[in-house]
Amino acid sequence: MQLHSGKSLTTIIALSLLVQTTVGNYINFADSLRSERSNEDMYDSVFDGANLIADYPSTLPSTKFEKNKEWMNVTMSEGLYLLMRGQSNELKCEASGKPAPEIYWIRGAEIQIQINKLRHITRTCYSCNRQEPDMAKVESKYIINCVSDTDAGPIHCVAISGRFIEIKSAIIKIEGPLLREGSCNIPQSPIITKFRPTLLSVQGSTIILPCDTWGNPRPQTFWQIRGDTGTTDLESNPRIKLLKDGGLLIKSLEWNDLGEYVCIANSSLGEDRAMTFVYPLKSSIQ
Repeated sequence: MQLHSGKSLTTIIALSLLVQTTVGNYINFADSLRSERSNEDMYDSVFDGANLIADYPSTLPSTKFEKNKEWMNVTMSEGLYLLMRGQSNELKCEASGKPAPEIYWIRGAEIQIQINKLRHITRTCYSCNRQEPDMAKVESKYIINCVSDTDAGPIHCVAISGRFIEIKSAIIKIEGPLLREGSCNIPQSPIITKFRPTLLSVQGSTIILPCDTWGNPRPQTFWQIRGDTGTTDLESNPRIKLLKDGGLLIKSLEWNDLGEYVCIANSSLGEDRAMTFVYPLKSSIQ
């Protein structure tokens, strides 16, 4: 199992896509990154001024950026889903925010009790208890495999970020006879069901890059770091650890950890990939 090291131009271009700026001084942000790609102080001064990623809520003032302001933005296609018995489908929910949000899927009775338990779990996360919490985006898919009558009813995407909690809901309605006999036991190619497209975290912190997977047979998970020079074994870096659930843990985040981390879910039926862009920020606490 290997991580490919190095910083490619692709990394710098991806970074430019992370930042949404409306102040005149940052109009030429992308060009500055390309010409000063090795200047760490310049990177951090831009983020200190803008402090934004692509999904920053449009309701914030365009001329003032509050560095420690908490926020969250959640999107999902809500409404009624009409599904045939035996059909497979997926729901997708996305959340961006500071602290880094978490997404959970719930259904059934006692919704408020379930939400209270999730809020308690989220408060124990790495980011939420820091003086300088992470900013991140998370994407999650809920897989409905071989729809049956037990799948009917509401299903809720619950996004939690610090003091914020937001719920998006869909209603599943089942129609028609089973599409075809035996359709519920067929092999399924891998799908990555949760990952973070972007994560901005303070240097020295510990971060976890989630990579939840689904498939039949169960996929194997491994990680790569996109780069154009050399390779390094996962086991050779004591700060990086592959977790049992497929996530990647990075301790004592360093500037050299900047890059595109690619999770690969692989089985005999194929593979699925998801990329997380990690940006190590300088601490503002003296």
